[in-house]
Amino acid sequence: MLSYSPLQRILAHESAYWTCISAVEEQNGWRAFHNRTLAPRIDPNHAGEFRGRPGEGVRIVREVIDFYTTLGVTPAAYVDCLSTPADLIPALLDGGFEEWSGAENDLMLYVGPDEANAAAARATLVTTATERAAWASIMEPSDERTRQLLHQLYTREIEDARMRGYLICVDGEPACRCELFSWNGLGRVEAVRTDDRYQRRGLAAAAIRQAVTDSLLLGNQLTYIYAEPGGNAQRLYHRLGFRTVTHHVTRSFVWGG
Repeated sequence: MLSYSPLQRILAHESAYWTCISAVEEQNGWRAFHNRTLAPRIDPNHAGEFRGRPGEGVRIVREVIDFYTTLGVTPAAYVDCLSTPADLIPALLDGGFEEWSGAENDLMLYVGPDEANAAAARATLVTTATERAAWASIMEPSDERTRQLLHQLYTREIEDARMRGYLICVDGEPACRCELFSWNGLGRVEAVRTDDRYQRRGLAAAAIRQAVTDSLLLGNQLTYIYAEPGGNAQRLYHRLGFRTVTHHVTRSFVWGG
């Protein structure tokens, strides 16, 4: 019987998470995630889980470019810390990819204790279509076309049976949200967002706290979250009981043509 390290399990869980918004096709040494209806976003349209053999970097990069240009979207690669072959990143750079600045992530595991300030707000579990629409409406400021695209993406994501959404409203208005992707004994806390009007009220902490509580109640053996290294979010997650276990667990590369 095969045994997998916690990091291997988490990265496999990461691939499963993307199937909430993407179709996935197995390739030779990599996986293609895609959803043309959500183009030009690269989060549902990217290559990942690179597990090629030595010396196959150039071949894999060529296949990634061909696959996504044929699909009509910009080729992108999410490279995790276990990706192979060793020549993959040099081949990406030589093939016209550039590293996406600010897209590196640290992996944090929940170990406790939760030392963040308590908040009066309570996060509720999203169960109805109206609540899902309110949950999906919380997003970063952007133009109307982008907002429509994000609302479509978020709605599809929260409708997945493996996903649990948490919503906090203030005076009846959607103010903060997060989600828990629970599958195969692991829980991933994701999509933590607070409307700009309601920042600095402890809402994100309350939403994450509820997601972690539910992950533990569901019996998940590991609960994890990704964080931009050194950012305010990472400091909040640390106060909530998460600890960084792998630095720069993922890096993202986007083709410039």
